[in-house]
Amino acid sequence: MIITFVSIVVAILAIVFVAIADWDELDWKAVVGMAVSVIGGVALIGCLAQIITAPISIHGDLADYRALETSLSLARANDTVSPVELAAIQQDVMAFNRQLARDQYWAKNPWTNWFYSKRIFEMTPIR
Repeated sequence: MIITFVSIVVAILAIVFVAIADWDELDWKAVVGMAVSVIGGVALIGCLAQIITAPISIHGDLADYRALETSLSLARANDTVSPVELAAIQQDVMAFNRQLARDQYWAKNPWTNWFYSKRIFEMTPIR
């Protein structure tokens, strides 16, 4: 959300610089206005794209969650799984749990919760 606000402010500053620029001769206000408008526009489009795609990307996370949970339970139940394979699965589970904790933390944060789906709270750490 902070990045979104900053990109909106940068876009507004760009509009001001472009509006006060003297277009008869190329002065510093015109150059700064155009550069800031490009930077602000790209940042704003990126933020809006992230806000739009956040609810969609959760489906992949939920599928990964279910797959890891199933893989771990099957590996624990199967005696033929080697300790190396079990350790590799547990390492993937630990990495997923770390990322899940980060995502849930930032989904609670009022400054960044726009970028995360509320369905992230349907998942609990895999044990």
